Amino acid sequence: MADRNFLVDDPKDKTFSPFGDARHKIEGGVVVFSRELYFCHVPIYCQGRQPARACTRNSAPDFFDLIIVDECHRGSAKEDSNWREILEYFQPAYQLGMTATPLRQENRDTYLYFGNPIYTYRPAPGY
Repeated sequence: MADRNFLVDDPKDKTFSPFGDARHKIEGGVVVFSRELYFCHVPIYCQGRQPARACTRNSAPDFFDLIIVDECHRGSAKEDSNWREILEYFQPAYQLGMTATPLRQENRDTYLYFGNPIYTYRPAPGY
């Protein structure tokens, strides 16, 4: 899951291309249930501003085994967000939030929801 199409399309089309038809991008709330890997641009999944509960009605809460949220600091864990409602609905799945943005006041919700980082890295000298 990501909040921008290129964050969904790039890995789907490049990194995961060897998986061929096992991949599926959820668009317009349409889910093809016979796939193994799902990619989702959250605003498309929710068909614009539709409440998240309407977006999840076609999928059981335990449908996904693992949910990876790219750029999770962008409000995915705020209590009043559509993202949060989707993540809570799919609570049975393991959820991994990824971000290159360090802890700041404006993204504390991310750390409260996902917990402390399990991996951090330092940029190469000069960055």
